[in-house]
Amino acid sequence: MLRQYTNYFYCLCGTRPPRRRARTLLILFAVLLTFLATGLPSTTVAESADKQYTLGVFPYLPPARIEKLYGPFAASLSEAIKRPALLRSRSSFEEFRRAASNGKFDIIFIQPFDYIRLGKNTPYQAIARWQSQLHAIFVTLPSSPIKHLKELKGQVIAMPDIDAAVSLLGYLTLHQANLILGTDVKIVHTANHFACMKLLLIGKAAACVTAPSPRRLFQDRAKLTLKLITKSQNIPSPLYAVHSRLPAKHHQAIFDTVIGWGNTEKGRRLLSSVKFKAYVPTTSKEYEPVRVIWKEVQPLIQQYQVQQHKGSQNPSSPQ
Repeated sequence: MLRQYTNYFYCLCGTRPPRRRARTLLILFAVLLTFLATGLPSTTVAESADKQYTLGVFPYLPPARIEKLYGPFAASLSEAIKRPALLRSRSSFEEFRRAASNGKFDIIFIQPFDYIRLGKNTPYQAIARWQSQLHAIFVTLPSSPIKHLKELKGQVIAMPDIDAAVSLLGYLTLHQANLILGTDVKIVHTANHFACMKLLLIGKAAACVTAPSPRRLFQDRAKLTLKLITKSQNIPSPLYAVHSRLPAKHHQAIFDTVIGWGNTEKGRRLLSSVKFKAYVPTTSKEYEPVRVIWKEVQPLIQQYQVQQHKGSQNPSSPQ
């Protein structure tokens, strides 16, 4: 190969330069030919084609369930954008929100309160949400005598993570029923929706605050039907959002794929696996009502935290 470059060089120069100079010029000439053969634009395209995207799913279910249920969704998105889409989550809602705030994900499936807490200027652009609205439900065992919310006075109520949308809606529902957190009811927060409902099974809670989709998933697994006590007001549901750094063609491909899941047999199977029916287009403006509710519920969170602090100082007092 070196001899071939040498012959090309001499043909172009028409003369044989001094040996040391010839070798230097020959190396430069070889580099130039390599550059011309490969080309900077094609190298850039190759690097771009190998880039991986990340799909972040908020941790409303145990990690193993997130991986099992949402792995196929990541694969579907990967097929649409023709590059790997790696599934990621975090161990808590706070950690997930922090990771999203730092731009760690390219695509997110996120609950509404965490989405609005990213700020109005978030680079994540809302594209699609569940077709139905989200509401919290208070459920109990089928054998429980509890039928009304007021009957939970003096009882333990389990909830998912304190930042979970259903927990915040649960706080508001209890407040509207004049049940004081830490005084009339004791709140126990768990890692996720499944952990919340498991406390019912082992008798550690009289009720669990969850959402319809996790409830259906849990009932299928536990082979029982949890009794509904009451439900909260509706808010816009969890949503998919795409980071603005993604090119427009991938943004559009992701939108088309998410909306299209409800239109194909394969897509409907994916949705059925997580107990959803379809996604519909949305925008960040649709989540303005959630900002209003967030302002209402913040004092209730502070109230709960104060009661928790008092309880830790005086374990004999009710929490």
